[in-house]
Amino acid sequence: MRVLLAGASGRIGRLVIPRLIAAGHGVVGTTRHPGGLAGTGAEEFVGDVLNRSDFVTRAAGLGCDAVVHHVTDLRRPPRRPRQMTETNRLRSEGTSTLIAAARAMGAKRFVAASVVYGYGFRDHGDALLTEDAPFGDAAEERERAVQRALLSLEQQVAAFGGVTLRFGLFYAADDPIPVVARDADGTLPFVHIEDAADATVVAVGRKSPGVFNIVDDEAVSWRELHAARAAALGARPPRTLAPWLLDRAAPFAADLIAHTSMRVSNVRARRGLRWKPRYSTFRDALTRV
Repeated sequence: MRVLLAGASGRIGRLVIPRLIAAGHGVVGTTRHPGGLAGTGAEEFVGDVLNRSDFVTRAAGLGCDAVVHHVTDLRRPPRRPRQMTETNRLRSEGTSTLIAAARAMGAKRFVAASVVYGYGFRDHGDALLTEDAPFGDAAEERERAVQRALLSLEQQVAAFGGVTLRFGLFYAADDPIPVVARDADGTLPFVHIEDAADATVVAVGRKSPGVFNIVDDEAVSWRELHAARAAALGARPPRTLAPWLLDRAAPFAADLIAHTSMRVSNVRARRGLRWKPRYSTFRDALTRV
């Protein structure tokens, strides 16, 4: 197939390109900057999904069979909800543009990235969340725009008949070590970024629609994961901040790493996509450091 990969110059997009090519697909990658995909093996399409008319008009002649939506504006971890504003637009308006482009090209397959924190920034207890759990319903006002954007993305993809991948929090063994919240030990669903890229390629080959959690087999605390990574890298232990101070300095981050606890099932992805994580837990990923 010929695949339009939106967000090809991003962190996960650059991992998806060689995997799609290895699977026998031709890749047209979107970027907002000419030369942004040099040396990747992808054909470059310079465009902005928020410029709907121009993007759809020019994409119509690309002749792609599938569209993959990995567009965000998250060059660094967001600290405050307002830093999610552009990504929220890309998840709502950008999805609409890409679906219009898919229709203009005659593409029959659409794969989009969502995020597990759409289940809600709160303590979910010991319940194992499946794809049927309530999603995109924010209780806190400051997170409402983020949740509505995720819900908009998923509803549009479902209406098209596409596949939505609800990714866990990305990590790689050698990423920088972030701050952790003191005395905050709630568990979170993570996924190695290479496993997320693999799941994207698997989903491109899926003919029927669906929503799938793409997460490790084990939820762990933010503190445990990053302390173990620091030890494996021979780095200093993570810097700790009191939750109240994190709330003041980085409220979006605090809602996630200090106030959220959830366990998420990947059973449907294993059965329906026939995907399973290469790194079942973060410990598997650390063995190669």
